[in-house]
Amino acid sequence: MGLGKFEGDPARDHYGSGKDSHPAEWQAMIDDLKANGVEIIYRDDNLAYSPEKGKPGQMILDPDASYSALKHEYQHYIDNMGNGKLGMGDYLQDPYKRIEMETNAYNKEIELANEMGNKELANELEQLKQNEIDYIRDNYIIEE
Repeated sequence: MGLGKFEGDPARDHYGSGKDSHPAEWQAMIDDLKANGVEIIYRDDNLAYSPEKGKPGQMILDPDASYSALKHEYQHYIDNMGNGKLGMGDYLQDPYKRIEMETNAYNKEIELANEMGNKELANELEQLKQNEIDYIRDNYIIEE
């Protein structure tokens, strides 16, 4: 039986659940999110950080997500706090900020894959990052 293919979390196919592969790091991020008021909702095959204007937001997390995927969503939280606790509407109105946030989050995953010597995963994540940037550009940026 495999680790469970989930396209939104390719690292899980390589390393399994973050709770198992990086238990201390996983728990530290979860504890930080909770301590700062982020509502964590566990839902199979879902990963998302949902910013809420003026508040810490909500994290939707597959309970068996990889450490890499949690780092990605955690980076969205960190970036949003640095941006002044913006809401999703703010990011929809500023697609360049969304691109910046996706780039930061994917780069955390790519860096981790490279540190672990997994070039295949790093390349896959690089492609997913580019796909996300292309999607945002194609759907939210109006060329003048």
